[in-house]
Amino acid sequence: MNLIPDAPITSPGFDRLDRMAFVRSFAEAIRAAKGENSVVLALAGPWGSGKSSLLNLIAGELKETETEKAPLLVRFNPWWFTGTKQLIPAFIQQLGAAVSRPEVKDVLGGAAEALQDLADALASPGEGGSVQHNPSQSQNVAQPRDIQIVREKVVDIFLKTDRRILIFMDDIDRLTPDEMSQLLLIVRAIADLPHTTYVLSMDYEVVVEAMGSKLGVDGRTYLEKVIQLQIDVPVPTRMTLERMVIGQLAAIDPEQERLDEHSRTIFRVLFEGGIKNFLTTPRACTRFLNVVRFIYPTVKGQVFLPDLLGLSCLMAFSSQSIQAMRSFQDAFVGHCDERGRGWVDLSTFHEKWLTTIPQKDRPFVESILRVIFPKVSWSLNGPMRGESFLSGWDEQQRICSPRHFDTYFRLGLSAGEASEYQWQNLIELLNDATSFAVALQQFGPVGEQEAETWLMELLQQAAEFVAEKASPEQAERMFDALIKRGDQVKLVDPGPSGQRLIEPVHRVVSLLVDCLQKIETAALRFQVLKQSVDSEASIFTALELMEVLEHRIDLLAEPDESTDAKVRSAKLLEVVKLLDRRILEISLTGDLQKHPFCLRILKKWYRYGRKSKVRIWVEESCRDDEELVQFLASMSLDTSLISDSDRKSQLEFPLELIKMFFDPEPLRGRLAKLSKDEPDWISLESELLIGQLLERL
Repeated sequence: MNLIPDAPITSPGFDRLDRMAFVRSFAEAIRAAKGENSVVLALAGPWGSGKSSLLNLIAGELKETETEKAPLLVRFNPWWFTGTKQLIPAFIQQLGAAVSRPEVKDVLGGAAEALQDLADALASPGEGGSVQHNPSQSQNVAQPRDIQIVREKVVDIFLKTDRRILIFMDDIDRLTPDEMSQLLLIVRAIADLPHTTYVLSMDYEVVVEAMGSKLGVDGRTYLEKVIQLQIDVPVPTRMTLERMVIGQLAAIDPEQERLDEHSRTIFRVLFEGGIKNFLTTPRACTRFLNVVRFIYPTVKGQVFLPDLLGLSCLMAFSSQSIQAMRSFQDAFVGHCDERGRGWVDLSTFHEKWLTTIPQKDRPFVESILRVIFPKVSWSLNGPMRGESFLSGWDEQQRICSPRHFDTYFRLGLSAGEASEYQWQNLIELLNDATSFAVALQQFGPVGEQEAETWLMELLQQAAEFVAEKASPEQAERMFDALIKRGDQVKLVDPGPSGQRLIEPVHRVVSLLVDCLQKIETAALRFQVLKQSVDSEASIFTALELMEVLEHRIDLLAEPDESTDAKVRSAKLLEVVKLLDRRILEISLTGDLQKHPFCLRILKKWYRYGRKSKVRIWVEESCRDDEELVQFLASMSLDTSLISDSDRKSQLEFPLELIKMFFDPEPLRGRLAKLSKDEPDWISLESELLIGQLLERL
């Protein structure tokens, strides 16, 4: 099964919406920006309209520009950084990294340091500036920073290049009003630097409303002072979206062309009267297709395809319908009473629950239900289908057949859970820990290029659900499922870990923090956290969460504890002790050595103060020379273990950590002997590693 990621496309080859003409025009507008002044453009469109995909395509189009004229592209997604205090330093850090790239380092090499000075000045204005010696005093005196002077230094450096610096900022509409205001301050004042072009991707109306409520001003007027040109995302025609969906359905089941004329007619009625009316955006199309892709492989040959498509549409867009049919099966399934008995009660029932459907969706929901459930159609003044129809429904494997109804819900929820069903959030469909673990595995095997995209999108959808719709109870269940299975994200290969600041496991931790925030009281948060860490929590995920909670210890503070940091710290320490005990247990059972994050766990455990236990464990695990070499080789493969001092020494292996885990002199002796003896089992790569270590130890 291959789900379609509700994730941005990256290549024109995946453009099914004929948007490349728009992309080329937008790229040309960016190239046309001249002069020193900063330019701010807005790419505006509602959620799900494909803004992130367009940014990717525009970036690809700009790569075709001649090298010396191509803008230097910087991507900044503010949604990755929660809290207004993080946005400015995170942005400046990202910009500093970009201007340090080899192709611009000769001209902008000093910009990174200057930007860092600016970040420091903004973080603590008037403090920690340059140190000067005052002859009349016995001590050196720190001179206060002047933010304007520091910023002018950055401006002077940026004036030296005539190459545009293009900054993409995506998902602005996902921020809180405070964060939006902070981001616009960056663009308008702090980073209004020469030769920069900003492209802000947003739902314009959402940001207008947020700025109006936050600042008490006309939000539209405020944005007009920041943004010079608003460019709206082209809206794909309904026909384009429908063609895309039909094409994808053909790919899901190439045998659908073999449907007989009667089945084709049912499909056309379902599609024209119901399904297509929900396919209003690319994201909506993807959501519908993912339901089909998720369910169909397990029931292929056991269901009537048009019925499954109608049901999939209701699963994607009408959870109330799913709840009703699962909770009151007899009102949907089976034949009509040919004498008309029960019609009044049945009609009353369906009219009543259908009022829970949003008015704009009700005609289309009704249309689908009328086609796949003749009993519903009859209750709403449609034709009567009596007992004589049952054998035909059985043979066709229709959903209205009592024999086949349950097959359609093989991967669905029980009736009692159906009310929580929201298909725009796959995590809510998979609402227990076991299913979540299965989903992680289904979202891509190890090494598959798209695997991380699938996983990231699953976590993103879960985050949206927690932020916008989840109740405290749902957030608690989500937390429980995530923390139990968080370490399974190692199943998805994210590539060289040292090349990224944010890995999938970090997204898991961010979502865990979101879930904790949604739980109503600090006491309950502490209880949930403690119980999970004490029982089934994934070890590495829990360790990462503890590090984040050191900065978000406020989540454990009751209102009357707001000024007592010791109480909050004591709570966190209590959880850390439970986690320490768990690590000790798996170190004794052999499970630690099998853990996909073994080395990172050891590193964190060492820093928790368990230095002697870590060294003893490593010594026991590396008694055999072959085990020693394998252990060192595994350390060299995980670039996230390389420290800053290692990098400054231009090392490609974590020498600092090796010295933490081993006594250097005995280790050097063992490696020297191996180098001399050259046993048959040592590979060429291992020989090179041993040689490098002997040079450095």
